[in-house]
Amino acid sequence: MSVYFKRWNIDPAKGILIAASGGIDSTALMAALTRYRDFNKKELPLHALYVNHNLRTGEEIEEDWSGLRAAARLCSVPVHRIDIPENDIARSASALHEGVEAAARRARYEALDAWLNRLNLGYIALGHTLDDLVETMIMRFFQGCGVSGLHGIPPLRGNRIRPLLEVSKAELGQLVRELGLPFSEDSSNREDWYLRNRIRNELIPVLVREFPSMAGSLGKSARFFHQEEAVLQEEALRRIPWSLGKNRAETDVPVFFSAPEALRVRSLLSLIHYYLPGSSRVPRDFLSVKELSYYRKNAVLLRGHGFTLRKEDARLIFVPSVVFPVKTRYVKRIFRGSDGTIAEFRYSWGSRMPAEGHGTALALTESSRGKTLFLRSRRLSDSIRTPGGSKRLKDIYRELGVSEDSRDKIPVLQVGDEVAAVFGSLFGYRDVLAEGYQDFPAPQAGDVLSIQRMETGIGR
Repeated sequence: MSVYFKRWNIDPAKGILIAASGGIDSTALMAALTRYRDFNKKELPLHALYVNHNLRTGEEIEEDWSGLRAAARLCSVPVHRIDIPENDIARSASALHEGVEAAARRARYEALDAWLNRLNLGYIALGHTLDDLVETMIMRFFQGCGVSGLHGIPPLRGNRIRPLLEVSKAELGQLVRELGLPFSEDSSNREDWYLRNRIRNELIPVLVREFPSMAGSLGKSARFFHQEEAVLQEEALRRIPWSLGKNRAETDVPVFFSAPEALRVRSLLSLIHYYLPGSSRVPRDFLSVKELSYYRKNAVLLRGHGFTLRKEDARLIFVPSVVFPVKTRYVKRIFRGSDGTIAEFRYSWGSRMPAEGHGTALALTESSRGKTLFLRSRRLSDSIRTPGGSKRLKDIYRELGVSEDSRDKIPVLQVGDEVAAVFGSLFGYRDVLAEGYQDFPAPQAGDVLSIQRMETGIGR
């Protein structure tokens, strides 16, 4: 653990939130971090968070939770729990046009981010192992990728740390059993519903028979690929310097197109990570701007995945979008007591933010308790309950004179399955609230959701 922290320049004294499932990997991670804390007598605030996705039987969930609490007591680590409402993950997957596994991962990371802020800790520790790294590398290789994809799972990305990427599941299992810590096994890992499970259960055993040392070799390759990718990224920044503004970045067209395609792709990826942190992976093929584009007159060269790249005379301009022009647009699950950002907005659930620029607040009703909250862009099928009955949002926008451009930017609050509010005041229109909801302050307003339009927002 000391080697990992030193190699990646991580300061564990900032505190670590462990993503804990009760399984071998996360239990071993908790044990390793507590041994580091106790052996080195270090000041290391540790907490664990269990996210119940409600995708398995109640018996299995409670078995996981019971074992995790017992292990956390033995490790002297406070453990917390979040329960995602039943069927919520499936509804999210359907609404966002993604798989259940991806929707569950999205919800888990949103919960971890919320609790990291609540506990004022510095890092989220994830229990990915060498086995997970190998599975990812195999999956990406057959799906098609470059060096950036072949280095698999990053050991460090932002505030997410993965100290166990060089350790196999078998070694972790041995550690947990030696320490006598309880752990559970997720029965869904044995099923072949998901691609990763099929790779783990069917493909890898065949490969290991032919290449017994495959895991160690691929782990070594991942380190090489990671080092090479870092050099390429550094060279891309040197060869293609961008002038970074609040809402756009610019560079010279000849400078961009004089660099090799591999550097052009990495240059665009660096802008995506800068302006659109947390966005999903963008296909390399999409980012391959061909040399012939150099000779095009003023034109849009790329549009999608949250940004537009256009050519204006001798300048190349990158503009991030508030509305991601893909199926999901923008959407974020919100947890009670959390605060954060999405698109060009800052939100807080639990306290009213100071008035800075355009902002509004909403008193949540008792009936919203236990329901999932989303902040998102509009959908064409949206409607809202009014005293006179249900009314389509597009009709309300028309009555208010909302421009077509603003309609896609105005944030919509979804509570459970219904639209509760449309925050039009952030763009100079009035807020539209569903029946039963009130602007803050309101009588008996125990829960308050505040939202502000940030001055440094993008895509305006």
